[in-house]
Amino acid sequence: MKFDGTILIAEDNDGMRRLLLEFLKPTGARLLEAPDGLAAWELAQQTPPDLVISDLTMPRMDGMEFCRRMKEHPTLSTIHFIFLTSRKEFALKVSALESGADDYIDKSARQEELLARVHVGFRIVNYQRQLKQHQAEIARLSRLKDEFLNTITLHFRGTLEVLAGITGLLGEGHLGPLAPVQKEMLQAAQDKIGGLLDLANGFSDLKEVERSRMELSLAPVPLADLARDVATLYERIAALQRVKLIFSVEAGATISGDRQKLEMMLVQQLNYVVRYAASMQPVYLTVKGRAVVLSYHLFLAQELLDQTRFRVSPQEVEKQSASQLLGRAMAQKIMVLHGGEARWQKDSSGREHLILQFS
Repeated sequence: MKFDGTILIAEDNDGMRRLLLEFLKPTGARLLEAPDGLAAWELAQQTPPDLVISDLTMPRMDGMEFCRRMKEHPTLSTIHFIFLTSRKEFALKVSALESGADDYIDKSARQEELLARVHVGFRIVNYQRQLKQHQAEIARLSRLKDEFLNTITLHFRGTLEVLAGITGLLGEGHLGPLAPVQKEMLQAAQDKIGGLLDLANGFSDLKEVERSRMELSLAPVPLADLARDVATLYERIAALQRVKLIFSVEAGATISGDRQKLEMMLVQQLNYVVRYAASMQPVYLTVKGRAVVLSYHLFLAQELLDQTRFRVSPQEVEKQSASQLLGRAMAQKIMVLHGGEARWQKDSSGREHLILQFS
């Protein structure tokens, strides 16, 4: 096994050091040498190795102190450290490993054992390298995701705010009186725009949740009142979508939570369900003690293209999946912050149930 890396040998015996250099040539590694612990420590700081083989007893600085310094250093601590010594005391071996060493080999060991131990160290070093590369790639993708979401959210929210302003002017009669049916349609549009603005703001909140920086303003929240307010908000929209929204309370509890965050979460879920619910099928929003349950039947994504009431393009199918994933991620994280859980179940009839269970 060839190793693309550097091995530092710390050994005060010249003959033993030369023998080790000869033994390790087959590894293909770059080999550095030092005649004592202090020289090895200084060399390691100048040219950090990937693996160290060190004697225990050396002048100026012994192997134990050399190992401790390596393991306490902020950038050298992950270097694989092997003690190679002729001393056989069991207590000394334990002390050496406790000082941070990764392995301990007797100098009487055969060359094959030494190379085998070194190869194990190589594999560990390679795993560490791969882990660092994966972590760097994850960090890079996370930054790209944040930049993308920031851009999309900014333009999405800006467009919605313009639409909200225009519909507000229409509703106030600045552009002329409206017929009753026009007022009803305008109100539905304003409700929809408001829901989408909540969704846009949810992007920012989701990022904060992922970074564990979302702060909750805790206060008593009656679950029945919370769910009733959201149901009232979406009752008109559901009717226009030919979806019957049925709200009920079997038993209501009061929990300690952030009402604004909980309302936002429930609005997102109900907005998605009402948007994609099967026509003429009821949607049930039920409070059961310390749980809020949303029960519904959705069109499958491929069925959307056949539904004239949606007037959707194939891209809308992709939006459905994206909206569902975002909403579920937000619900799960909000519930975890409140010490509860969000789970989705489907019964034998195909009806889905979102259960928001508070502890």
